[in-house]
Amino acid sequence: MRRLLVSLALLFIVAIDSQAIATTVMVYYQPTPFPSKRTNGTNLYSANRHVLMGWLPSNFYGMTFQKDDKLQIGGWGDIYRAYMLFDLEGLPSSVTQARLQLFAYPRGDNSTLTNFNMSLPTAKWWYAKDKNGNVGTDQDANYSWDTSLTWSTQPGRTPITGWNVASLPTNHFWVFDITSMYSNWRSNPSSNMGVVLDPWYNNNNFDLWYSTRYSNDGYRPLLQLTFNQDPNMPNFKLPLPGGVRWLLTNEIGGYESKGGSDSIDQFHQGQSYFSLDINSSGIKDDGTIYPSSNIPVLAAAAGNVVQINRDPNSSGGTGCYVTIDHGSGYYTRYLHFDTAPARANGTLLNNGDHVNQGDQVGLMGNSGISFGKHVHINFWYGGFLNGYSTIPQLQNITMEGFLLKSYQTETPMDANGQITSSEWIRRYHSTNYPTGL
Repeated sequence: MRRLLVSLALLFIVAIDSQAIATTVMVYYQPTPFPSKRTNGTNLYSANRHVLMGWLPSNFYGMTFQKDDKLQIGGWGDIYRAYMLFDLEGLPSSVTQARLQLFAYPRGDNSTLTNFNMSLPTAKWWYAKDKNGNVGTDQDANYSWDTSLTWSTQPGRTPITGWNVASLPTNHFWVFDITSMYSNWRSNPSSNMGVVLDPWYNNNNFDLWYSTRYSNDGYRPLLQLTFNQDPNMPNFKLPLPGGVRWLLTNEIGGYESKGGSDSIDQFHQGQSYFSLDINSSGIKDDGTIYPSSNIPVLAAAAGNVVQINRDPNSSGGTGCYVTIDHGSGYYTRYLHFDTAPARANGTLLNNGDHVNQGDQVGLMGNSGISFGKHVHINFWYGGFLNGYSTIPQLQNITMEGFLLKSYQTETPMDANGQITSSEWIRRYHSTNYPTGL
């Protein structure tokens, strides 16, 4: 896992009263960059689903929206403004605090900082387009964010907060409380126009930050979210052996960054929005490769088996699978085993069987609609096939210390968003050690 996300630990604060135990959780959500072009230079229309950010100059660079590895505001006679918009679908809908963290980018010149306003755009400044360039709605998963923003077409702005740079560090990170804005965006998604950073001065005054496209995610922007979590939520762990970093190939919402297809995976949408694909590529903590055969799929939490499919060729594309009821309304399902779900000793699982966290429920396979050996895990709440992005309990799930929405793919790309190597590189560490059962 990247250095920053290792160091930013999940914080639990437990408050006890006479009625119940309330759990307050603070997590960091740092979107990975999403490419805009494939290695051959063709447009990847599903770009920017995680976050859209850039800066807009009033004079140079054609006065068009610049999406590179930095954000900058200020100017030297001209003016630069910065725009940013986060994809909030699937993130906690109710928070007690939301803070934006930006990491300072060295200016490398004799400029000075500028105070600025954090403002709300009064209209959209991006378009939602399909792969053919047709404009649609930004709430539709078949469309992706794109922008043709220019200095002359930018929207109006309503200042919300003014920032005095004298109180902000110049060589570390800057933290902005955006709780009211975030809460409004989540309660009324159509109001999410993002934010604009609007400089006060432009006489060789510049503020620079790293953008999401910077190569080292230890410096990329992130959201710090504090919210109340269901105290009955299971302590979920990755469904694969611990002490290993596993490669993520498809994420919450059905996006993947490699650019092999313009389609969004339908099996990670709608009732299966909270689903992940993790493939057989594992790197152990000692740097060696985890064997790619007979990889055990482990129960992410303790529970009872409630669904079994032993036919790898059954209709629906799921292949062999098992569903586990973890209690308090939480369910997980594990798909694409090559053979029937079974324990480590080969004993077939049956409905009603109890499994502990770390017990084997099957072997990673490639049955059903599958393009390579992997495990597909669904998270549901309140019943089977109930995994919509609007369910608060699912939005608040943490697994191995990360929100489900934080499990995102990544592909190497340059500062301008073009893929440089068509390989996934984002891995996530498991602490779910097999019980041997």
